[in-house]
Amino acid sequence: MKNSRQIAIRVDASEVIGTGHFMRCLTLADSLNAYYNDITFICRHMPKHFQAEITTRGYHFSKLDGGSKEESFQESSYYCDWLGVDQVVDAKATMRFLSQNKFETLIVDHYALDNRWESAVRPMVDRIMVIDDLANRTHDCDILLDQNYYQDMEQRYRDLVPSCCTKLLGPRFALLRKSFLAMRKTTEVRSGQVKRLLLFFGGVDFHNYTTLAINALLSLDVKGVDVDVVIGRQHPFKKDIYRVCEEYGFTCHIQTDEIEKLMASADLSIGAGGTVTMERCCLGLPTMVVSTAENQNQQVGDAAAAGLVYLISGYDDYTEAMKCHLRSLFQNEHLREHISHTGMMLVDGKGCQRVTSFLNGQSIKIREADSSDLEKIYEWRNHPDVRSVSRETEALSFEAHKEWFAKVLESQKRLLLLGFLGDIPVGVVRFDIYDTSGEVSIYRTPISDSGLGHGLLMAAENWLITNRPDISVLMACVLENNVSSHRLFANAGYCIDQTSYRKRVNSDE
Repeated sequence: MKNSRQIAIRVDASEVIGTGHFMRCLTLADSLNAYYNDITFICRHMPKHFQAEITTRGYHFSKLDGGSKEESFQESSYYCDWLGVDQVVDAKATMRFLSQNKFETLIVDHYALDNRWESAVRPMVDRIMVIDDLANRTHDCDILLDQNYYQDMEQRYRDLVPSCCTKLLGPRFALLRKSFLAMRKTTEVRSGQVKRLLLFFGGVDFHNYTTLAINALLSLDVKGVDVDVVIGRQHPFKKDIYRVCEEYGFTCHIQTDEIEKLMASADLSIGAGGTVTMERCCLGLPTMVVSTAENQNQQVGDAAAAGLVYLISGYDDYTEAMKCHLRSLFQNEHLREHISHTGMMLVDGKGCQRVTSFLNGQSIKIREADSSDLEKIYEWRNHPDVRSVSRETEALSFEAHKEWFAKVLESQKRLLLLGFLGDIPVGVVRFDIYDTSGEVSIYRTPISDSGLGHGLLMAAENWLITNRPDISVLMACVLENNVSSHRLFANAGYCIDQTSYRKRVNSDE
């Protein structure tokens, strides 16, 4: 069910910026569209065909007005040139637009913007979510999303975001279209010979790595291999690439809407790093990757170290380098299979659902349970999914539940809370109070989305902070095999305090 709140997305695309930022924001918008009535893209640079794509999908498009660099933050970063104006100019233009409506969330995906821009626009929105990959600047945001794999991803933003910021890190949150998840269900780990190869260096490929890769393939004289070459409508060498493909029997796809089908049907790929890396991993496509931009270096380097891609870098002659490494990859079936399997294990294609559920969770409202909730809570507590992760896994009798429920409502040492998203109950949270500390127990209702746990916990904590300021420490006890709860509390900032061991020495039989 959609609600009346609005979301704004600040993102740009151009030959210099590329298209990856815009495409992942568009993917997220498609997921959020099931819950929000109004989604607006706020852009300073956006090709006309992407503007048309935005409006065709039913979203609003707002182009920021011009400006000058009269006011300066004295920028020195390479990425500041992406704006074409100063941050303060861009922030003022964005604020003028935001002032026209009440926006719940502002999503920012732009390497040229940092905490100064975010702090300026913060009064205009309820919350700010930043999408980043670089971890090279500070942010003033409530939520930070970095969907890439990094060996040190838990530490990268430690001193770059406020302590209260929620960090959504890693491939679990990769913003992939629903079509990738659907295609994954019929896609298997690659094995056997290479019969089909996909060549794709992103929507712009300003440095024309596409032609270098084509030349490498032609010099290898790969017979019996079908080659798909994908380029964007904005590719500066589009005509030359299309002509060469026609001459040598390659299939050239310009601005295709079916990249996931091409990935699923390919046995091997050549391409750039960036957002497309997660797409290939989701579909198990082993890829030889070239880092085509400085901001990709650590990303693809760490991905290669984890066995997610095959990286080549640091060459003066990339055509010759691609030729040599491709020859090795064609011959090494086991390596291709390993890369394929590793990628599919790490990226399950449900990241967009998780981010959407989390943002929905930010709208969860909390109230105390009362006598009218007796039967509802009894039904939820006895549901098999809830019992399976509870300390007591046996079903409770209604009489036992009724007695327990009455004691909880009467107790000054127990707080029983219910979370709602609109009129839909999403979960139950209980705080058992011990002096100035509290132990938290939490479960979702059977009808709620799987990604709402974090939002439910945060909403309950905020309620506790407001209504019981005497509580300074929270604790949680999680069963060993309850992986989702371990992840929930770790992502919410809880630290392991102690470890308990148990060993059975006598059989019950």
